[in-house]
Formats: sequence, structure tokens, C-alpha cells
Amino acid sequence: VMRQEGITLVIFLRHCVCVNQAMRSELAATVTTRLAQLHAMLAAQLAPAPPFSGWHVPGFRYLYVDRATLAVRASPEGKAATLSADSLVALSLLRADLDSQPAGAGAVHEVCIRAHHDAWMIARRSGEGRELFVVLERAGDTLLQASEAVNRFGDVYFEGIFHAA
Repeated sequence: VMRQEGITLVIFLRHCVCVNQAMRSELAATVTTRLAQLHAMLAAQLAPAPPFSGWHVPGFRYLYVDRATLAVRASPEGKAATLSADSLVALSLLRADLDSQPAGAGAVHEVCIRAHHDAWMIARRSGEGRELFVVLERAGDTLLQASEAVNRFGDVYFEGIFHAA
């Protein structure tokens, strides 16, 4: 029985095999290096996975909803939690304004709001029931720059579904 770094190795030998001290020492030396390698490999493979952040997009806080497939994709919770109170109020107004727009097949509706704290909120709704809400808290962006940034974002991450048909 050998133990090293949380790994226990039990070696069973036939009863008829005679093991002297020299064989034990040689076996221990060989097994010790292999156990250290095995421990490193297992630690790397069994380590807890980092929190999923595959939907993290630097510079954007967003929410995407597809009502047809009930799909939702959003910025990680920790990133969305850093939205300012002004941004949350503006998002509420943005949502109300978007909801007041008539739905139409193939149409894309867009509402843009610039909040007091120099942030842009842009909401888009496609005729197929898909919605995208984006907050850009970058000082100095113009409406054109913010709209282009959201266009690129939508093209890369949502395959251009928010372009007018």
C-alpha cells in the first residue's frame, strides 16, 4: 500500500512471489514519480469548472429573448448587477416604449434612449417575437456609434436577425 498526495495505491502480488527490500525500494521509486504525475493529471481534470461565462461580451450588458423557442441569453448575473439605478429606470421606460409599438411580421422595431449618465439603451424587436435589450455605458458615444456597435453585436452573436427584412 502506497499513499501520495491523496492517492492510495494498493498492489496485489501472487503469494508465490518473493519480494525483497531492494525490489520494494525500486518499486516505490517508480510508483512515486508516476503517482505524482497521475495526481497532477487528475487534479487538472477534476478541478471545479469556472462559472460559465460563454455569453459574456466585453463592453455590453444585454438580454436576448426569443418567445417562439423560449430561449433566453443574457450577460452574466454579476455583470448585469452592476447596472446603475439610472440605467434600470431607463430600461423600464425603454421596455414600455417598445411594448407600445405594433407588432408586424418581418418588421424590426428599434427604440434608443440616452440616459442622464451618458449611457445608451437600445431595444430591438423582430416580427418573429425576438427581443434584444442592450446597455452601453460608454461616455461620449453618439447615437450612430451606439447603433453601429449594437449592429455588429447582433450580427456576430445573433446572426443578423434584427435587420429589417
